[in-house]
Amino acid sequence: MYNTFMKPFIDRKSPNQQLSFNQLKVAFEKAELKENVMKRLLELLVDFDDNYTNLAYLVSDQNPYTIKYVRFDEDYSIIEQIEFEGSIFEQYADIYAYLEKYKKDYPSYIFREAIGNAIIHRDYSYLASTIIHLYTDHLEVTSIGGLIDGFKSEDVLNGISITRNKKLADIFRIMGLSEGFGMGIKRIQSVYKNYDKTIRIQCSYNAFKIIIPDIHTCKEVIDRRILTNKEKMILNLLESEGIVTDLQLQAKLDIKQSRSYLLTKQLSEKGYIEILGKGSTRRYKIKEED
Repeated sequence: MYNTFMKPFIDRKSPNQQLSFNQLKVAFEKAELKENVMKRLLELLVDFDDNYTNLAYLVSDQNPYTIKYVRFDEDYSIIEQIEFEGSIFEQYADIYAYLEKYKKDYPSYIFREAIGNAIIHRDYSYLASTIIHLYTDHLEVTSIGGLIDGFKSEDVLNGISITRNKKLADIFRIMGLSEGFGMGIKRIQSVYKNYDKTIRIQCSYNAFKIIIPDIHTCKEVIDRRILTNKEKMILNLLESEGIVTDLQLQAKLDIKQSRSYLLTKQLSEKGYIEILGKGSTRRYKIKEED
Protein backbone atom coordinates (compact mmCIF):
# COMPACT_ATOMS: atom_id res chain seq x y z
CA MET A 1 0.00 0.00 0.00
CA TYR A 2 1.02 3.59 -0.62
CA ASN A 3 2.03 5.60 2.48
CA THR A 4 0.30 8.98 2.32
CA PHE A 5 2.84 10.51 4.75
CA MET A 6 5.83 10.02 2.43
CA LYS A 7 6.93 12.86 0.19
CA PRO A 8 5.38 12.17 -3.22
CA PHE A 9 7.87 10.51 -5.54
CA ILE A 10 7.20 12.96 -8.36
CA ASP A 11 8.20 15.88 -6.08
CA ARG A 12 11.67 14.45 -5.38
CA LYS A 13 14.77 15.54 -7.28
CA SER A 14 15.17 13.79 -10.63
CA PRO A 15 18.28 11.56 -10.95
CA ASN A 16 18.69 13.02 -14.44
CA GLN A 17 19.08 16.78 -14.65
CA GLN A 18 19.95 16.84 -18.36
CA LEU A 19 16.37 16.91 -19.64
CA SER A 20 14.73 18.16 -22.84
CA PHE A 21 11.03 18.80 -23.41
CA ASN A 22 10.41 18.75 -27.15
CA GLN A 23 7.53 16.26 -26.89
CA LEU A 24 5.98 18.23 -24.03
CA LYS A 25 5.99 21.38 -26.19
CA VAL A 26 4.12 19.45 -28.91
CA ALA A 27 1.57 18.30 -26.34
CA PHE A 28 1.11 21.87 -25.11
CA GLU A 29 0.55 23.08 -28.68
CA LYS A 30 -2.07 20.39 -29.31
CA ALA A 31 -3.85 21.36 -26.10
CA GLU A 32 -3.82 25.02 -27.27
CA LEU A 33 -2.83 26.25 -23.82
CA LYS A 34 -2.49 29.94 -23.10
CA GLU A 35 0.99 31.32 -22.36
CA ASN A 36 0.28 31.93 -18.67
CA VAL A 37 -1.10 28.40 -18.24
CA MET A 38 1.97 26.82 -19.85
CA LYS A 39 4.21 28.91 -17.60
CA ARG A 40 2.31 27.74 -14.53
CA LEU A 41 2.61 24.09 -15.58
CA LEU A 42 6.34 24.41 -16.26
CA GLU A 43 6.83 25.81 -12.76
CA LEU A 44 5.57 22.49 -11.42
CA LEU A 45 8.61 20.72 -12.90
CA VAL A 46 11.23 22.23 -10.58
CA ASP A 47 11.77 22.24 -6.82
CA PHE A 48 12.66 25.19 -4.57
CA ASP A 49 16.31 24.87 -5.61
CA ASP A 50 15.41 24.95 -9.32
CA ASN A 51 16.29 21.28 -9.75
CA TYR A 52 14.17 19.18 -12.08
CA THR A 53 11.86 16.86 -10.16
CA ASN A 54 10.74 13.36 -11.07
CA LEU A 55 7.62 14.93 -12.52
CA ALA A 56 9.87 16.73 -15.00
CA TYR A 57 11.58 13.40 -15.71
CA LEU A 58 8.23 11.80 -16.59
CA VAL A 59 7.18 14.49 -19.03
CA SER A 60 10.64 14.87 -20.56
CA ASP A 61 11.98 13.24 -23.72
CA GLN A 62 14.25 11.13 -21.47
CA ASN A 63 11.38 9.54 -19.50
CA PRO A 64 12.53 5.98 -18.58
CA TYR A 65 9.02 4.60 -18.01
CA THR A 66 7.22 2.88 -20.88
CA ILE A 67 3.86 1.40 -21.85
CA LYS A 68 3.93 -2.19 -23.10
CA TYR A 69 1.09 -3.28 -25.36
CA VAL A 70 0.40 -6.93 -26.18
CA ARG A 71 -2.44 -8.36 -28.26
CA PHE A 72 -3.49 -12.00 -27.95
CA ASP A 73 -5.54 -14.35 -30.13
CA GLU A 74 -8.31 -16.60 -28.81
CA ASP A 75 -5.72 -19.20 -27.73
CA TYR A 76 -3.82 -16.56 -25.72
CA SER A 77 -0.91 -16.64 -28.12
CA ILE A 78 0.86 -13.31 -28.66
CA ILE A 79 0.18 -11.90 -32.11
CA GLU A 80 1.43 -8.36 -31.60
CA GLN A 81 3.55 -6.46 -29.08
CA ILE A 82 4.78 -2.87 -28.99
CA GLU A 83 6.64 -0.83 -26.39
CA PHE A 84 5.77 2.88 -26.38
CA GLU A 85 8.56 5.20 -25.23
CA GLY A 86 9.28 8.90 -24.74
CA SER A 87 7.50 11.53 -22.72
CA ILE A 88 4.37 10.19 -21.04
CA PHE A 89 2.40 12.60 -23.21
CA GLU A 90 3.84 11.13 -26.39
CA GLN A 91 3.18 7.61 -25.10
CA TYR A 92 -0.38 8.53 -24.22
CA ALA A 93 -1.01 10.06 -27.66
CA ASP A 94 0.63 7.16 -29.52
CA ILE A 95 -1.13 4.31 -27.72
CA TYR A 96 -4.47 6.16 -27.90
CA ALA A 97 -4.09 6.66 -31.66
CA TYR A 98 -3.01 3.06 -32.13
CA LEU A 99 -6.02 1.63 -30.26
CA GLU A 100 -8.49 3.79 -32.19
CA LYS A 101 -8.80 0.93 -34.70
CA TYR A 102 -10.71 -0.98 -32.01
CA LYS A 103 -13.22 1.77 -31.22
CA LYS A 104 -16.08 -0.33 -32.64
CA ASP A 105 -15.46 -2.71 -29.72
CA TYR A 106 -14.64 -0.07 -27.12
CA PRO A 107 -15.80 3.56 -27.27
CA SER A 108 -12.69 5.69 -27.78
CA TYR A 109 -13.05 7.55 -24.49
CA ILE A 110 -12.68 4.19 -22.70
CA PHE A 111 -9.11 4.09 -23.97
CA ARG A 112 -8.63 7.69 -22.95
CA GLU A 113 -9.87 7.18 -19.40
CA ALA A 114 -8.34 3.74 -18.74
CA ILE A 115 -4.89 4.66 -20.07
CA GLY A 116 -4.99 8.12 -18.51
CA ASN A 117 -5.86 6.65 -15.11
CA ALA A 118 -3.04 4.11 -15.38
CA ILE A 119 -0.50 6.85 -16.18
CA ILE A 120 -1.73 9.32 -13.59
CA HIS A 121 -2.25 7.03 -10.61
CA ARG A 122 0.58 4.49 -10.91
CA ASP A 123 3.47 4.32 -8.45
CA TYR A 124 6.57 5.70 -10.17
CA SER A 125 8.92 4.62 -7.40
CA TYR A 126 9.01 1.30 -9.29
CA LEU A 127 10.79 1.39 -12.64
CA ALA A 128 8.32 -0.90 -14.40
CA SER A 129 6.09 -0.51 -17.43
CA THR A 130 2.36 0.11 -17.55
CA ILE A 131 0.83 -2.95 -19.22
CA ILE A 132 -2.00 -3.04 -21.76
CA HIS A 133 -3.26 -6.47 -22.84
CA LEU A 134 -5.89 -6.76 -25.57
CA TYR A 135 -7.70 -10.10 -25.75
CA THR A 136 -10.42 -11.20 -28.15
CA ASP A 137 -13.13 -10.45 -25.61
CA HIS A 138 -11.69 -7.88 -23.21
CA LEU A 139 -9.05 -5.25 -22.49
CA GLU A 140 -6.80 -5.22 -19.44
CA VAL A 141 -4.86 -2.16 -18.27
CA THR A 142 -2.42 -2.77 -15.41
CA SER A 143 -0.53 -0.05 -13.58
CA ILE A 144 2.12 -0.45 -10.92
CA GLY A 145 1.17 0.37 -7.35
CA GLY A 146 -1.73 -0.80 -5.20
CA LEU A 147 -4.45 1.36 -3.75
CA ILE A 148 -3.70 4.10 -1.25
CA ASP A 149 -3.96 2.99 2.40
CA GLY A 150 -7.55 2.51 3.51
CA PHE A 151 -8.99 2.39 -0.02
CA LYS A 152 -10.81 -0.54 -1.56
CA SER A 153 -11.73 -1.34 -5.16
CA GLU A 154 -15.37 -0.56 -4.32
CA ASP A 155 -14.35 3.01 -3.50
CA VAL A 156 -12.79 3.41 -6.95
CA LEU A 157 -15.91 2.03 -8.64
CA ASN A 158 -18.00 4.51 -6.66
CA GLY A 159 -15.96 7.43 -8.01
CA ILE A 160 -14.05 8.18 -4.81
CA SER A 161 -10.57 9.34 -5.68
CA ILE A 162 -7.39 10.30 -3.84
CA THR A 163 -4.62 11.06 -6.27
CA ARG A 164 -1.16 9.59 -5.70
CA ASN A 165 0.40 12.05 -8.17
CA LYS A 166 -1.61 15.23 -7.76
CA LYS A 167 0.55 17.51 -9.88
CA LEU A 168 0.57 15.03 -12.73
CA ALA A 169 -3.21 14.67 -12.46
CA ASP A 170 -3.57 18.47 -12.54
CA ILE A 171 -1.49 18.69 -15.73
CA PHE A 172 -3.57 15.99 -17.44
CA ARG A 173 -6.79 17.70 -16.40
CA ILE A 174 -5.70 21.18 -17.49
CA MET A 175 -4.60 19.77 -20.86
CA GLY A 176 -8.03 18.16 -21.30
CA LEU A 177 -6.68 14.61 -21.22
CA SER A 178 -8.51 13.45 -18.12
CA GLU A 179 -11.91 14.02 -16.52
CA GLY A 180 -10.52 14.44 -13.03
CA PHE A 181 -12.63 14.42 -9.87
CA GLY A 182 -12.92 10.60 -9.95
CA MET A 183 -15.20 10.62 -12.98
CA GLY A 184 -13.08 8.49 -15.34
CA ILE A 185 -14.09 5.10 -13.93
CA LYS A 186 -17.72 6.19 -13.56
CA ARG A 187 -17.82 7.21 -17.20
CA ILE A 188 -16.45 3.85 -18.32
CA GLN A 189 -19.04 2.09 -16.13
CA SER A 190 -21.86 4.05 -17.75
CA VAL A 191 -21.15 2.37 -21.11
CA TYR A 192 -22.20 -0.99 -19.66
CA LYS A 193 -25.23 0.06 -17.62
CA ASN A 194 -27.64 -1.81 -19.91
CA TYR A 195 -25.48 -4.93 -20.35
CA ASP A 196 -24.88 -8.11 -18.40
CA LYS A 197 -21.17 -7.36 -18.06
CA THR A 198 -19.32 -4.41 -16.65
CA ILE A 199 -15.79 -3.41 -15.78
CA ARG A 200 -13.91 -5.23 -13.02
CA ILE A 201 -11.02 -4.15 -10.85
CA GLN A 202 -8.32 -6.38 -9.42
CA CYS A 203 -5.88 -5.02 -6.85
CA SER A 204 -2.79 -6.47 -5.26
CA TYR A 205 -0.18 -4.89 -3.01
CA ASN A 206 1.83 -3.66 -5.99
CA ALA A 207 -0.56 -3.52 -8.95
CA PHE A 208 -3.93 -2.18 -10.05
CA LYS A 209 -5.76 -3.76 -12.99
CA ILE A 210 -8.95 -2.69 -14.73
CA ILE A 211 -10.68 -5.27 -16.94
CA ILE A 212 -13.00 -3.91 -19.62
CA PRO A 213 -15.24 -6.22 -21.70
CA ASP A 214 -15.57 -5.94 -25.47
CA ILE A 215 -19.04 -4.44 -25.92
CA HIS A 216 -19.90 -7.10 -28.52
CA THR A 217 -19.45 -9.90 -25.96
CA CYS A 218 -22.14 -8.37 -23.72
CA LYS A 219 -25.83 -9.17 -23.74
CA GLU A 220 -28.23 -6.30 -23.45
CA VAL A 221 -30.33 -6.35 -20.30
CA ILE A 222 -33.86 -5.05 -20.52
CA ASP A 223 -34.26 -2.03 -18.29
CA ARG A 224 -37.94 -2.18 -17.50
CA ARG A 225 -37.88 1.23 -15.89
CA ILE A 226 -37.92 2.79 -19.37
CA LEU A 227 -40.88 0.70 -20.58
CA THR A 228 -44.57 1.46 -20.22
CA ASN A 229 -46.70 -0.74 -17.97
CA LYS A 230 -48.33 -2.40 -21.00
CA GLU A 231 -44.94 -3.12 -22.56
CA LYS A 232 -43.76 -4.69 -19.31
CA MET A 233 -46.91 -6.83 -19.21
CA ILE A 234 -46.24 -8.08 -22.74
CA LEU A 235 -42.66 -9.03 -21.90
CA ASN A 236 -43.73 -10.81 -18.72
CA LEU A 237 -46.35 -12.73 -20.71
CA LEU A 238 -43.88 -13.78 -23.39
CA GLU A 239 -41.31 -14.83 -20.82
CA SER A 240 -43.82 -17.08 -19.08
CA GLU A 241 -45.67 -18.42 -22.13
CA GLY A 242 -42.99 -18.47 -24.84
CA ILE A 243 -44.85 -17.79 -28.12
CA VAL A 244 -48.15 -15.91 -27.84
CA THR A 245 -50.67 -15.23 -30.60
CA ASP A 246 -52.07 -11.76 -31.16
CA LEU A 247 -55.53 -12.89 -30.06
CA GLN A 248 -54.11 -14.29 -26.82
CA LEU A 249 -52.24 -11.05 -26.23
CA GLN A 250 -55.40 -8.97 -26.74
CA ALA A 251 -57.32 -11.15 -24.31
CA LYS A 252 -54.63 -11.18 -21.61
CA LEU A 253 -54.13 -7.42 -21.69
CA ASP A 254 -57.76 -6.57 -22.46
CA ILE A 255 -56.80 -4.39 -25.40
CA LYS A 256 -57.98 -3.99 -28.98
CA GLN A 257 -56.12 -5.24 -32.05
CA SER A 258 -54.90 -1.78 -33.07
CA ARG A 259 -53.41 -1.24 -29.61
CA SER A 260 -51.79 -4.68 -29.67
CA TYR A 261 -50.22 -3.97 -33.06
CA LEU A 262 -48.82 -0.61 -31.86
CA LEU A 263 -47.33 -1.97 -28.62
CA THR A 264 -45.71 -5.00 -30.25
CA LYS A 265 -44.36 -2.86 -33.09
CA GLN A 266 -42.68 -0.57 -30.53
CA LEU A 267 -41.18 -3.50 -28.63
CA SER A 268 -39.94 -5.02 -31.88
CA GLU A 269 -38.26 -1.75 -32.91
CA LYS A 270 -36.61 -1.55 -29.49
CA GLY A 271 -35.19 -5.02 -30.09
CA TYR A 272 -37.06 -6.81 -27.29
CA ILE A 273 -39.40 -9.13 -29.23
CA GLU A 274 -39.83 -10.84 -32.58
CA ILE A 275 -43.03 -10.70 -34.64
CA LEU A 276 -43.85 -13.93 -36.43
CA GLY A 277 -46.37 -14.12 -39.29
CA LYS A 278 -48.98 -11.60 -40.38
CA GLY A 279 -52.68 -10.96 -39.93
CA SER A 280 -54.51 -13.80 -38.16
CA THR A 281 -51.27 -15.82 -37.84
CA ARG A 282 -49.39 -13.00 -36.11
CA ARG A 283 -47.47 -14.26 -33.06
CA TYR A 284 -44.82 -12.90 -30.70
CA LYS A 285 -41.81 -14.14 -28.76
CA ILE A 286 -38.81 -12.73 -26.88
CA LYS A 287 -36.03 -11.90 -29.33
CA GLU A 288 -33.12 -14.28 -29.14
CA GLU A 289 -29.52 -13.11 -29.05
CA ASP A 290 -27.70 -13.11 -32.38
